[in-house]
Amino acid sequence: MQQLITFLSKLANFTASELEQISSFWSRRQTFNRGEFIVRAGEVETQVHFVLEGTQTIHYLENGKDICVGFGYPGTILIAYPSFITGKPSDFYLQAIKKTELLSLNYSDWKMLLETLPKFKDVWHKLTEQALLGMMAREVELHLASNAERYERLLKRSPQLLQQIPQRYVASYLKMEPETLSRLKKATAWKS
Repeated sequence: MQQLITFLSKLANFTASELEQISSFWSRRQTFNRGEFIVRAGEVETQVHFVLEGTQTIHYLENGKDICVGFGYPGTILIAYPSFITGKPSDFYLQAIKKTELLSLNYSDWKMLLETLPKFKDVWHKLTEQALLGMMAREVELHLASNAERYERLLKRSPQLLQQIPQRYVASYLKMEPETLSRLKKATAWKS
């Protein structure tokens, strides 16, 4: 629970009472083993997850091929956002790629916190804005940057991903083949 409180405290100046109220709702602990699905495509996402332990992928299936669009790791929010907001079945899979422990907040409690705690609403808007800005920057990168440029930008932005996430998922996220990513890693190591 302390990890969640630390995360929230960095985003807003919550009082101890507000943090206690928020954490009392965000108290469902869930554990998933490697390979288990947190949400499958076709299911409705009903929870916001805070990652305590492990790594996860957010991906979808396109013509039988897994396309990775994001990751979860300790200290981050994990959610099949479109499904959570619309209440419609998800197009995305959330899957544990390492043993995972989550704290989860269900939709009705999330809605109540938004309506009763203005600071929580501000934090949610801030998180949503950051995610949207990141997605837009990534979209531009995927269309305009070369493989090497995308890899170098990932190294600058999130170097920990290369240690926490298996190479095949990172390659999918960067829209390249694993062999291409391997060559780029070797070339970068050679320059160092």
